[in-house]
Amino acid sequence: MVGNNLPQLWFDTTKSRFLSSPDEGQTITGKEWDVDKQGKNSTVTRQRFSQAYQLDDLGAIGRDQFWEKSAAQKPQSPLDVVGGLRVVTGAGIYLSSRYTPSGGTTQFADAISRRLDAARIADPQIVWADTMPMGVTSKIQGLPDDNTPYLRMRATAVYHYQDDSYNPKTPTDYQKPIACVSSYYNPTNSTTARNQTSLPDVSLRQTNRDLTGLPNVSSSHPGDSNNGVVYSASSLSTTGYENVLNYQAQLKDPNGRWVNEPLQNAWKKITASQSLTLAEQSAVDSAMCALKIWDGTIGSPTDTNIPHGAIMETAFLDARQIKAIDKSSTISPTTYDLDVELRQPLEIRATILDLDLLRRKSKTDGEFLFPNSGMIYATRDDALADESEPKSEDVSATDFKLDSTRRPNAIMLINGSDLSRNTTYKPEEKGFILASNLPVYIKGNFNVHTQEEFTDKTLKDKTDWSSDFYSREKLNLNFACRKEQFSDCNTGDTWRPAIVLADAITVLSDNFRFGFREEGDYDLRNHNVSEAAKRNGFWDNNFVTSFPWKDNTSNYGNPTDSSDKPIKSSYFNNLVTPIQRRVIFPEYVMEMCRKPTVAACEPDDWVVGYATDNVVDWDYKAIDKATDSKTKPILPNDSRFTIDKLGAGTTTRSALNPEDRRYPRRVAFLRDSTGKLILAGFKPIPLGIKGRDHPEVDSNDDKNGQINYYPYTATTIAGTPYAQYESSNRPRLHANALWFKTANDIQPNYGYNYPLWIADPNNPKEFANSENTNQPLLIPVLQIQYPFITSDENLPTLSESQNVKDKENNWMQTATNTETNLIFAQGNTPGRPTETNGGLENFVRYLERWEGISHIASGSFIQFKHSSYATAPWQTLTRYTTSATETIFGYPQGYKFSITNGTETNGTDKTLGRSPFFTPPNRFWSYDTALLSQLPDLFSLHLTTPATNKPNEFYREVGRDDAWVKTLLCAQETNGSYAISQDQRGTCP
Repeated sequence: MVGNNLPQLWFDTTKSRFLSSPDEGQTITGKEWDVDKQGKNSTVTRQRFSQAYQLDDLGAIGRDQFWEKSAAQKPQSPLDVVGGLRVVTGAGIYLSSRYTPSGGTTQFADAISRRLDAARIADPQIVWADTMPMGVTSKIQGLPDDNTPYLRMRATAVYHYQDDSYNPKTPTDYQKPIACVSSYYNPTNSTTARNQTSLPDVSLRQTNRDLTGLPNVSSSHPGDSNNGVVYSASSLSTTGYENVLNYQAQLKDPNGRWVNEPLQNAWKKITASQSLTLAEQSAVDSAMCALKIWDGTIGSPTDTNIPHGAIMETAFLDARQIKAIDKSSTISPTTYDLDVELRQPLEIRATILDLDLLRRKSKTDGEFLFPNSGMIYATRDDALADESEPKSEDVSATDFKLDSTRRPNAIMLINGSDLSRNTTYKPEEKGFILASNLPVYIKGNFNVHTQEEFTDKTLKDKTDWSSDFYSREKLNLNFACRKEQFSDCNTGDTWRPAIVLADAITVLSDNFRFGFREEGDYDLRNHNVSEAAKRNGFWDNNFVTSFPWKDNTSNYGNPTDSSDKPIKSSYFNNLVTPIQRRVIFPEYVMEMCRKPTVAACEPDDWVVGYATDNVVDWDYKAIDKATDSKTKPILPNDSRFTIDKLGAGTTTRSALNPEDRRYPRRVAFLRDSTGKLILAGFKPIPLGIKGRDHPEVDSNDDKNGQINYYPYTATTIAGTPYAQYESSNRPRLHANALWFKTANDIQPNYGYNYPLWIADPNNPKEFANSENTNQPLLIPVLQIQYPFITSDENLPTLSESQNVKDKENNWMQTATNTETNLIFAQGNTPGRPTETNGGLENFVRYLERWEGISHIASGSFIQFKHSSYATAPWQTLTRYTTSATETIFGYPQGYKFSITNGTETNGTDKTLGRSPFFTPPNRFWSYDTALLSQLPDLFSLHLTTPATNKPNEFYREVGRDDAWVKTLLCAQETNGSYAISQDQRGTCP
């Protein structure tokens, strides 16, 4: 903090300690007071004092701190600035499949939290986290144990001061929630994301803005979620639920973090008969909301207090918030050396606040759900801060170590372009204050000025302010006032003062689409980085090989879905998730494990499948011959087996049935009936598609392609000779085929006239273990390094000449012009000598392609902390490298994108980037002078610090002949007349 050119703290070398205003001042060398306070001659040296002070309450956004308590308190008068809305999303209820909603509270009587005796085994205390595939309910589907708890329900407890307030002087008088809102959201695909049958269809909220009467989901289009549905909170008694609450308080994530630490703290106090804090009581309330919604005892949905869909959950990927940034084997854990091919953006679970629905929902006595004080405190109990240094939050936020166990779950504001509650001036109505200990995302226009400061020249429609900003002259009397607030304010401005205090603030345009997990093969990642995935032929990332999409090279590489529509999804278009390119390349058969997680797949689970009578027979496998009735070989060069009926599809075709596209797939290599690879010349034998090159998609020529073996060395299989792979004997070329690295004998290549390169860390040429049931690891060509290059018959090296940001369409979502007017009060990530944090221009965070797009932001910037949750750096690489020995695939350790076109130490590679998750907008940022004309709210009151010491100044009378005073006395009105009468102003020029 700096003020009066003096920091709040400075080091005094003579005293060998830090000094601070207002207790001590800094000596002004050579300057003395003429007289002392008694008017006597003085030789006392002058001092100066800082005008900036750290305001403890201003940044107290944590749980049970100033802002949460202020939102819960009751105002003492209509103009008081406390009292607001409190929104607390719980961590969720995790139970195994042996517990059902119909079982009621009696099913918890056996104390499921503990092993009771030798015959009664407790449920495990490690959960199947909601970051893992949802809908997995048994061991055969991928759970570690049939009794492993998984997410059954999540709920949000909502509190409003007018219904029940909190008195800090009586902490045991807890605030009671006004409603429970379901927050169980399954983001797997567009179907699972919909609510279950007979629940309000919150997906209609984009168009249906009615406060009541939202239609229910029809039985013909059911989903799997229970999200955004409001229920009564009239009865949240814990009686009968003690055992299950005790169990929930003891659950842990696979990474060792507590699933619901606030509930754990609360339960310890409950068992010790101690009083709870606001946060702890909210953890109990949200857990009870979830349990009673899940078991049906809460009653039917009701939108009496809150509109359905006004508060709900969403999920998306934040490409900046990657899971890990350093290799686990790195000696120094702050080198940012994790291969970019293996990095994974974290999924963000966010509580959405629809400000338009909240502001229009009225309560009694002129109050609103979005209260007149403007204050909302919102948080989530499932968010986990960075704990790279468990003993110190401050160190964790600044040590440049990225904690892979953190969960920067967040709050999201939508539909906030108009924050007004009343059409005319009402002194009780303040603006907007959102306080959260978590990251906040603001989507779309927010708090738009419907009037501009001047009427002669407007700025919003301009792409360059340089010639107009300072040449404006005619003030707009309707700017920043509410209708009838002043005599000249006859129209007014819907704008209100707005402040967001948060761990971090990210601006998203209205064009940003969250998307669904299936669009980026999110569930097929190796989330727990297990060796089982690699044994099955998978790296830590899946590279989006199952989702059907097209690499549209004719349109600058802009990817499209199977219907040729551009893909817009945070799970796909983020330029950090590595995606395997689809180009003209040989087509190979794929096999599938019909389990949601790769780690659960055993060698016998991998099948090709073939459809007979329109039903896929999954007994068909990539084996040389059948040895029992349960397994059937896919025969080569057999017209009975055509490509259009392969259940697992090919490297060009997706799985035959859409519902199977969520399962992992891999290139099929020939095996014997026991699952062991059949080798030729110590190399495995891939199954490819035989036929004419470049068939028209879905033509008869395309569908009639047949299976063949393509060994690296000529060999005989089951009595039939097969020639080795070469340019005249390779699988057919097909558009949109997955692109792999190839082998020109022992030399790497990327051309399609060569066979697949087998990645063996010990020997890149040979796959010598003839007893191996493991899957060969293949090396994909990825968009993060090579987004636009096209394939060819012979490519000894890959090179890309153009930067992603120079392309008209690319691999990121493209933003639209956005206006967000507020005070950004937030944390940031620190910089260090080897990297930058992006500076002031990147204090506001972005995730989209903003190249040539405008972001208007009128307000102010206040950095009062370092981020504790959103701790990923702005610069995700400390250096670039093109060394083939330093990266896992031999590709550049950098992204084909650059904001500032940096250079490597050798002066090359200017198009390699370190911050790949956005391109910068046209920043039309300015201080909002409208903030100076409003009644103070709780935030602005805390920016005024009363003097704690007596004034340290003397005043002297200045005569009228003083040049400065003469100038002031001769001031003129706009019409040219003098402001002061002749007898007072003297002679003026």
